[in-house]
Amino acid sequence: HTGQNTLNAVETINVNAKNINQRFVSILGSKDFATKCKQFLSNQAGVGITDFQSFLNDLNNSNYLISTSLLLTEKDHQILYSYQSMPRLPLTDFIEGKELSGIRGTTCLSSRNNPFSPTVSVLPVVIPLRFVNDYLQINKSDADNDLYIVLMLDEDKLKTAINLSGSQSDMEDYYLLNSSGSVLTSDS
Repeated sequence: HTGQNTLNAVETINVNAKNINQRFVSILGSKDFATKCKQFLSNQAGVGITDFQSFLNDLNNSNYLISTSLLLTEKDHQILYSYQSMPRLPLTDFIEGKELSGIRGTTCLSSRNNPFSPTVSVLPVVIPLRFVNDYLQINKSDADNDLYIVLMLDEDKLKTAINLSGSQSDMEDYYLLNSSGSVLTSDS
């Protein structure tokens, strides 16, 4: 019975991860988004935060596990967010440039309070992006990142999703494992 509950919990997470990935690609995988990012990064007049709010708003509403999303630039660490709510905590305290410097590939950071709703704990999932020709792709190489998307997963909703799958134990710790089965620590 426990084994089936575990498989159900894994499948619940897998379905949500696939949904988030598909919605991420459909919302941000366009040439229009990449063009606006290029213009913004080159300080082109007339391109600002409002050009990204609809993209970020769509990301926020793309899956119930996503509490909110951010767009961060690499060169000057500007942080953009949707117009749904204003941060109540400084965004620079939420995520620091040094945390981002070595990220390659989609990376989950340690749990922290959501700056828009400080009573909500979130797991920030950081997706580093770089330009390849006129499009953005997830950067898994040693090339510099151009910008980052941060999806903040609501920890309570994540726990509820796991519990609803039949696993009724109290979940307090999350562990990420690589494809070899080794547990990833915050250092790795």
